[in-house]
Amino acid sequence: MMKDDNNFDENKSDSHDSETESELEFNDDDDNRKDSENNSNIVDVLGKEENLASLKAAFENLSAQAPLSSSNGKRTFSVNTEDGLDPSTFCREKIARENHDSSPGALFVLPLYAMLSAAAQLRVFEEVKEGERLVVVATNVAETSLTIPGIKYVVDTGREKVKNYDSSNGMETYEVKFISKASAAQRAGRAGRTAAGHFYRLYSSAAFNNEFPEFSPAEVEKVPVHGVVLFLKSMLIKDVKDFPFPTPLKAASLLEAENCLRALEALDRKDKLTLLGKTMAHYPLSPRHSRMILTVIKNTRHKHIQMSEKSGIGDDEKNIYKIEKTKRKKLKETSKLAREKFGIVSSDALAIAYALQCFEHSQNSVQFCEDNALHFKTMDEMSKLRQQLLKLVFYQSDKGGLEQEYAWTHGTLEDVEHAWRVSSAHYPLPLVEERLICQAICAGWADRVAKCIPISSRVADGGTITRAGRYQSCMVDESIFLHRWSSVSTARPEFLVYNELLETKRPNKEGETSAKRAYMHGVTSVDPCWLVENAKSSCRFSPPLEDPRPFYDAQADQVKCWVIPTFGCFCWEHPKHAMTLAMLSFGCRCLPMLYLKVRCVRV
Repeated sequence: MMKDDNNFDENKSDSHDSETESELEFNDDDDNRKDSENNSNIVDVLGKEENLASLKAAFENLSAQAPLSSSNGKRTFSVNTEDGLDPSTFCREKIARENHDSSPGALFVLPLYAMLSAAAQLRVFEEVKEGERLVVVATNVAETSLTIPGIKYVVDTGREKVKNYDSSNGMETYEVKFISKASAAQRAGRAGRTAAGHFYRLYSSAAFNNEFPEFSPAEVEKVPVHGVVLFLKSMLIKDVKDFPFPTPLKAASLLEAENCLRALEALDRKDKLTLLGKTMAHYPLSPRHSRMILTVIKNTRHKHIQMSEKSGIGDDEKNIYKIEKTKRKKLKETSKLAREKFGIVSSDALAIAYALQCFEHSQNSVQFCEDNALHFKTMDEMSKLRQQLLKLVFYQSDKGGLEQEYAWTHGTLEDVEHAWRVSSAHYPLPLVEERLICQAICAGWADRVAKCIPISSRVADGGTITRAGRYQSCMVDESIFLHRWSSVSTARPEFLVYNELLETKRPNKEGETSAKRAYMHGVTSVDPCWLVENAKSSCRFSPPLEDPRPFYDAQADQVKCWVIPTFGCFCWEHPKHAMTLAMLSFGCRCLPMLYLKVRCVRV
């Protein structure tokens, strides 16, 4: 079976070298051949007596030299289940023993994946003790550009877990799919890099020929292309669809990117870069994050924001199983306590920022992560990224290429770092700072807005209780849900923005995992007026209201009127909002007269 599966095309032997298409070979002794001749019916099934000897030797290796016994005239492969252990447990114990000269030795098993710490990843390159066999259980991180010395055998499942992005609705899903034929060849190349090796594929030749694509999709087809479109627009390339990409962009991806940039106010209605869009292009970040940073810088310049306002409130198998179960239970309890400790009801992003502050200012960062069920490598990368972004903001401001409105002029780098240290010891944040950050997040994800759909249920006395339940997103038709681990799940605000929408399976009443739900991750509650201020392209405004009457804003030296805004494709109505008359384009002839009338009253 192994030989047939590995040799996909016998006529094309040149396309697969001995490194990728090899099989175990065993030397047959005279005793094995005599036994195979006595058991003629098995030989008839296998076809050749050499195959029987190879099969017997393979089973002996798998069972750590378990003896062959005779029973009722038939040869059986017996595994003693002494001490009440099941066969798999007994095999593992037999493998670990080194009381026989022909024992293959104990297994030294190591994982290898991207989220492991650097020290844990380097363990696979360390020398193995004499008598032990190194087994590396790896993800795609070991598929290319990695050679582990001493690896002779590679087993390929032919599968990988990939993250898919649907550009039509912004939905992301994780799916287990077949790899490409090119990836299979890369995995085969891991066997025998330093010596002769063997490669085994756990799939048939039919699956390889019919199910496996030739190559994996290009990365530009699997991720949002907002940054690509913004960068090309900043290079004065008007029609991005006509740009000669090595892999052409899908029409749906390009349309979704342009809609997103309009919602972020980086493009105007004629698909030209705005002043804000040109400034966003200076930052080597995604458009959402650059818009968020620039909104913070812009809003801190407003005179009505006073940073000095008062703070708001805002050993055996069973024992091993028990030990592992206890560890998992303790980890869940630690994770729950950590979520309660760092939770900020207004935003998941603020909760992460609080945890990052505590991480950076802890005495022992590694112990801090262990005590709070946090991933040290992730926290360390976040800390370094924060420092890089902070230096980038000051670099862009000092360079002088930005508009004054988006240049940082509120202290030095040392002042900001000092404020970062001080705020970590005085959580929750002052209300004005919390609203400032949440408003910036709203500006960066203004196209991913969701509104709560109240659910009414009847009670025993005949009354009804209205409770917050599902949410309706402006990007998808079906209902979406808040994840129970979200810090915002206890507050359930009316309006919120989310970072990503992940569709996952969940068990139904029968215990089957057939039902699917879309859960929001990275949630931040928003004030409806923020959507009007930061996503005007997605809003529609009513004619000026007669009651209340227009008024003159002396601080801004502008005449303003009250309008009723609606947001998104579902026309969500927001509270009345004051806008400058010059910003309304209704073609109304009475607007100039209204402006003069208010000016005269002021005089």
